[in-house]
Amino acid sequence: MSLDKKDSFSMKTINLSKITVVFFALFTSLLFAQCSEEEPIGNQKNPPDLRPISGSTEALVETSNSFAIDLFQSIRQNKADENIFISPLSVDIALHMAVNGATGETKEVMKETLGVAEMSDEEVNQAAKLLIEQLLSMDQEVALAIANSIWFRDAFTLQSGFDQLIQEHYDGRIEGLNFDNPEAKETINQWVEDQTQGKIQNLIQQIKDSDVMFLINAIYYKANWQYQFDKSETREAPFYLGDGSNVTASLMSNEATKVNYNYEEELQIIEIPYGNGQFNMVILLPQGGNTVASLMDGLTIDQLSNWLEQTDTLTTHLMIPKFKTEFKLDMSDVLKGMGMELPFTTDANFGGFFNEIPGEKLFLDRVIHQAFIEVNEEGSEAAAATAVAIGVESINLERPDLIRVDRPFAYFIREKHTQAILFAGTMLNPAN
Repeated sequence: MSLDKKDSFSMKTINLSKITVVFFALFTSLLFAQCSEEEPIGNQKNPPDLRPISGSTEALVETSNSFAIDLFQSIRQNKADENIFISPLSVDIALHMAVNGATGETKEVMKETLGVAEMSDEEVNQAAKLLIEQLLSMDQEVALAIANSIWFRDAFTLQSGFDQLIQEHYDGRIEGLNFDNPEAKETINQWVEDQTQGKIQNLIQQIKDSDVMFLINAIYYKANWQYQFDKSETREAPFYLGDGSNVTASLMSNEATKVNYNYEEELQIIEIPYGNGQFNMVILLPQGGNTVASLMDGLTIDQLSNWLEQTDTLTTHLMIPKFKTEFKLDMSDVLKGMGMELPFTTDANFGGFFNEIPGEKLFLDRVIHQAFIEVNEEGSEAAAATAVAIGVESINLERPDLIRVDRPFAYFIREKHTQAILFAGTMLNPAN
C-alpha cells in the first residue's frame, strides 16, 4: 500500500504543558459542486496555487503558527470548560499592522512576542502580503476573504508613509472619522460585518474618549467538503462529555468518505478535505482513557507534524457532529501574559502613527477578537475579526470501518502548502 503523505508544517517547538489544547487552523474553501470518490472536485479544473514559497513567507508562517499555539494555550487557561474558536492568523495580522507604528523597546517587545524579532519590518510586511495573496489563490472555488482597515480620529493626521505602507502590504482601507459622532462606531462595525458576510457583528462595543485608532483584520471562509454528507443520513445520537455524561448531538454520516488517517495509542488523527484538497480540517480525537487536556499536555509541534506525516489515505464511514460556535474575547490580558505587557502601559511608544500626538502618549488599550464557525453537511463557514484599539494617555495504523467522533475533540483548519494556521478550536459540548 502506498502512503499518501501530507505536507507537515514546520513550527518552533513549543511545549504545551498542563493546559487543555485545541488548534483549529481553518483555511476556508468553498466548493459548490458535488464530488465523487473517483473524481474529487477541483483536481483538474481547479488546481491549487503551489508556486514556491519565499523564504521570508516560510519564516513568517513558522512564527505565526508558533504564536497561534501559544495564544490558544493562553486562552485555554481561563476558558478550559468552554468551546473555543479563534483565528490566530487574524490576531497575528492585526498586531503586525500595529507593530509598524511602534518604536524603540515597544516594537522590540511586540516583535519578540510575535516571534519575528530576527526579521526586519520590511521582511515581515512583504511576507504577510505574499502569504495573503497565495492563500487567496489556493482554491478558486473557495470563498476566502482577508481584509484590513485602519480607522483614526480625524482631528489628527497620520505619519507620512504609514498609510502608504498599510495600503501597499496589507491592502488596507484607511479612513479618518469623527470618533465623537455615534455613527463612527456603526461605520466601523458595518465594515466588519460586510467583510465577514454578516457573521461578525458589533465588534466595537464602545469608542472611548481616549481611543484614537483601530487597526482591524477580518477573515471570512466558506468551503464545501470534498465529500459531502447527505442531510438525510444525519441522526440524533449521544455525544459523550468529558465528565462521563452525554448530550444529544446531530451526527452527520458519510459511508464513503476519503480522509487521511493515523492511529496512535493515545489518539486518532483525521484529516477531512475541503474543495480541491488544499484546505482541510484536522481532528485530534483522544482515546484510551485520554482527554483533550491530557492529550495536549506536553504536545510539541514536531510531534504533531510527525502524526500528520504518518497519515494514510483511507475510505471509511465517517460520523462527525454538526455544530456552531461563537466566541468573543478581549485578548489584552492574554497577550500581556505572553510577554506583550509594555505596549499596554503608558510607558509604550507608538511614535509611528500620528504627527500631532507624541508616541509616548499612545498605548495598546485593548485587542478585541470575535469569531464564528458553523459545520454542517455541506462544509464549513467561519469568520473572525480582530480590532487593536490604540488609546492615548489623557492626552501505528489501524484501518477502521467506522470513525465516530462522538466525544470531545480538538480541531484546526490549515492549508497544506503554506502550512499556515487560520483557525483553532475545541469542541467539548456541541449542545452549548
